[in-house]
Amino acid sequence: MPLLAVTLLLSATASAAEGEQARPVAFWTHAKAELDAAGHVTITSLDERLPEELRGSIARQASQWHFEPARRDGIAVAGTTYLTMKACLAPAADGNVRLALSYRSNGPRLDVQSAPAYPTEAFRAGISASLVARYRVRADGRAELQDIQHRRRLPATYRRLFDASAKQWLAQIRYLPEQVEGQPVSTQMETPLEFTIGPAAGSMAQADRLFQKEQEQRQAREAQSPECLAAGQALPEVPVALDSPIRVSAGS
Repeated sequence: MPLLAVTLLLSATASAAEGEQARPVAFWTHAKAELDAAGHVTITSLDERLPEELRGSIARQASQWHFEPARRDGIAVAGTTYLTMKACLAPAADGNVRLALSYRSNGPRLDVQSAPAYPTEAFRAGISASLVARYRVRADGRAELQDIQHRRRLPATYRRLFDASAKQWLAQIRYLPEQVEGQPVSTQMETPLEFTIGPAAGSMAQADRLFQKEQEQRQAREAQSPECLAAGQALPEVPVALDSPIRVSAGS
């Protein structure tokens, strides 16, 4: 989770303690989930930058989800996966701060990250692109490209430039693979990649106003997110299943 989000979390908690109006803060977080053959899960490896009490709350909630263990030759076996979760801290009526957590996906976890480079020629021409890279994370943690799909039409010259950038990015990233019975396994993945040139700000003051407006819009969206609504109303979680040997059971 970005350091900015951690700061916002701490600020929201402090505001609630001081009696000020705290706003909901939504954030993404990750954890390692180790399952036995019966599907019982132990949540570990949460973001160390989060407060210890918050890490404990996330682990307790995530450990209550129902998982279907990996199978080998039709027999349930132990396995390891990595969870991606959306969370929200929201002020409660009693003055405390309440956490809501929802499962979003599971699979391998990025270990060595990098951002795709914006092709210089496309950037100078003001060309943006939206594409999806489909690949397989191998047992050694490397990404093996399978397909690149563009979401909108581009001249062939620019398609090749953006494809080359995506390929270079995939060659650089590394994953922590999922495991079945202690052995790393490969997993099918896909990642959307957005190459966008934002509007140029005419001055620092304009840039500050634009940033403030974006922050206010983001906070308004967060307040209406399922997680933040759940923090106030205890709405049920909705699991999502991916191409993984370990799945979250329906009804979690």
